[in-house]
Amino acid sequence: MPKNKAFCIKYNKKNLNFKTDNLGGRFFFQKKEYLQVFGDSQVLGLDIEEQKKHYLKKYYEEDLVLYAAPNNGPNEVLRFIDINQDIIEDKIIINLNLAVDLFRILPNHNFKEFVALKDDEIDSVIKYPIRYKFIIFKNLLFKKYFTVSRKNDQEMRDLFLSLDDQQLEKSLKIYINKLNYLSKKLNLDFDLVLISPYWIYQSNGSEYIKNKKIEKKLNALICNIINGKTHSETVFISRLKDKIEYNFLTADKRHFKSSEIDIYNLDNLC
Repeated sequence: MPKNKAFCIKYNKKNLNFKTDNLGGRFFFQKKEYLQVFGDSQVLGLDIEEQKKHYLKKYYEEDLVLYAAPNNGPNEVLRFIDINQDIIEDKIIINLNLAVDLFRILPNHNFKEFVALKDDEIDSVIKYPIRYKFIIFKNLLFKKYFTVSRKNDQEMRDLFLSLDDQQLEKSLKIYINKLNYLSKKLNLDFDLVLISPYWIYQSNGSEYIKNKKIEKKLNALICNIINGKTHSETVFISRLKDKIEYNFLTADKRHFKSSEIDIYNLDNLC
């Protein structure tokens, strides 16, 4: 995110105000006591302007600073924390968006193919928004995997089911080991928050229901590799309803609405 900026983003015909600190973290109130949160666009809260509407505020009293951005994958989060360790608080939250982060930890994922902007380009885009269109066009021309759209829900489901279970487990285990190593190195206390993939729901004509095959594979992966295996104080996971209404996604159809996310202790699932 842009550093030390106040700007707005357009969401569903509304302009939402954002403010960032000197490292690009989104904050709502300028206070000395706050809780640092790290992740991607799901935890950033693209659909909210008020802190009280953020799903983490149901469980944490502290004010939030959100070091998060679209395409900010799990390994990039760990690198950011390591590079900026001097300003990292003793207790933090790490948010994994399973809808995309499960693919971002695979060995063939190269985040540079999916990220359009470099740090030194962000300020100029804020000042001259027209430059953003040129940067996007350039990336579409020269980056093989770059796209402004994501696979549709069925393609995401098919992709997840096609992944080899052992490869998924191995990749997730490598990430958890990196996370544990970094927390020990920096003497960090952290909570891990897992957000279930939005594409687990599919329409049956009148409503959206969970895909049971995906749920079984996902739960086995999480319970085998994450539950009881991290150095975190607590691991939370978002609760999945058996059925959900049509308007559970944000305007871009790629994130849960903040109001739809309810988290609970992973022990209750596993």
